[in-house]
Amino acid sequence: MIAIPDDVQEKIGVPLWASHSGCVVNDTSIKSYCAAARNGSTLFWRDTSGAPRESAPAPAAMVSVWGRPDMWRPDADEPQWALQSHFYLKRELGLQDAVIVDSELEIAKPLRIGDLVDSVEIIRSISELKTTRLGTGRFWDIDVVYRNQSGEHVGTETYRAFGYQK
Repeated sequence: MIAIPDDVQEKIGVPLWASHSGCVVNDTSIKSYCAAARNGSTLFWRDTSGAPRESAPAPAAMVSVWGRPDMWRPDADEPQWALQSHFYLKRELGLQDAVIVDSELEIAKPLRIGDLVDSVEIIRSISELKTTRLGTGRFWDIDVVYRNQSGEHVGTETYRAFGYQK
């Protein structure tokens, strides 16, 4: 059995890959999201007078929209990727392919128009080698923890992936 490298094991449980999104929670994006999902809740639409919805909530499922890094930024040396830990594990474990097999979203606090969101990724676990119909590889769990501009926890996405060789 191929062991998990020590430098990979040392990253389990450690907050890494901090991301600072430049995207402010905004009414226009909320309306576009709700229109695509056909969500007509009055929580997410302007009232009939057309008054702005200052500090109104955003749909809970949008937390990752606000927390994903821009792929390109003028102040970044290299492209920014969401789920950097996932691609790190594929590379460091020598696994050509990977699929997300499960995801879960926990909301701790609603985001509101004007909020900024930061995120950090945490590798929670890496399995021993397993063989499935896809091939031989490892399962791993990753948390993406989101905080608002005040440092308050607003949500956590948990992903389970299977990286494998065919």
